[in-house]
Amino acid sequence: VGSGLMTIGTLNAIAQGGQIAYVADKGYANPDGCSYTTFMASKDLLESGGLETPRDLAGLRVALSTASSAEYYLDVLLKQGGLAPDQVELVDVPLPTRFEGMTSGELDLAAVSEPWGTRIAATGRAEVWMPMEQVLPGFQLSVVMYGPSFLEDETGLGLRFMRAYLKAVRQYQEGKTERNLEILGKYTGLDAELLRQACWQSFRADGSIDFQSVLDFQSWADEGGLLIRELTPEEFWEPRYIEGALESLSPTG
Repeated sequence: VGSGLMTIGTLNAIAQGGQIAYVADKGYANPDGCSYTTFMASKDLLESGGLETPRDLAGLRVALSTASSAEYYLDVLLKQGGLAPDQVELVDVPLPTRFEGMTSGELDLAAVSEPWGTRIAATGRAEVWMPMEQVLPGFQLSVVMYGPSFLEDETGLGLRFMRAYLKAVRQYQEGKTERNLEILGKYTGLDAELLRQACWQSFRADGSIDFQSVLDFQSWADEGGLLIRELTPEEFWEPRYIEGALESLSPTG
């Protein structure tokens, strides 16, 4: 079992016969939630009026991971502004370097997730701009995945894991309780104050995913020559584990 961002690499592995399946939600861009994944924009640029609409992205230095959901997110914004991808300068650097670039003024825009958004905002040098939940409402950002052991050999264990996972999601959705802060602090190494300030990513309590956003992401990747082929939902999604887990969980967990 693993979890992480929905990636082109995983989709390509499945297309080539890899025994991998998405089995549950692990985070999405909730239009009614806070900004967990967003672009942070230079405060000077915003205050000067130089970045009011997506059309103003032309010529800016933008940090993100290429061939990723962040680049897809940017391309959607560029299309809204009538711009082509080559009208911005992409800088593919890790998150700590994006922090340094935004605080030093070397970058105009950076795609980040928490806790980096809160850390960058705390410097006073950048602010949230066009968060993902506004640009791609409902986007399936992260997933839980099973490999061949849970999918074929240890299906009972896979079901028990999913039951425990969905119970944990329900506790997580209680919010920033002292118990949840203690658990997250222990396993992330982040201090309680940063956890209190940061946006907590939204999870779906029933473990379901947004199929259309996966299909749209695939279409974008395919158009860019990044995908071996587009998969059907039946090829990347295995619902039996959340279905079985939900049958055995009470409405309150």
